[in-house]
Amino acid sequence: MKFLTLLEIELKKIMPILYVLFGGGLALMTGLFFKAVKDFNEEFMIKAAGQSVEAFVAENGVITLGTLIDQNPMIVFVLILIALLA
Repeated sequence: MKFLTLLEIELKKIMPILYVLFGGGLALMTGLFFKAVKDFNEEFMIKAAGQSVEAFVAENGVITLGTLIDQNPMIVFVLILIALLA
C-alpha cells in the first residue's frame, strides 16, 4: 500500500514536466510543419506560374502530403522524439 502511495506522489510530481515536454514538442512540430508547407508553397507557385494544372501534373507528378514529409523528414523525427519523451 505504501508503495502505491509513493508511486502516486512521484507521478504527480513528474506530470507537469511531461505536460511541458509534450506541449513544447507539439508546438515545435507544428512550427516545423507550417514552415515546410510555406517553403513548399513558395516553390510550387514559382514552378506552377503560367502552366495549366494538367501540364504541371504531367511534368511534376501528383503532389501529396507524403511528398511534403519526404522533402522534410525533420517533422517525423520530432514527432517520434515527442512520443519517446512523453
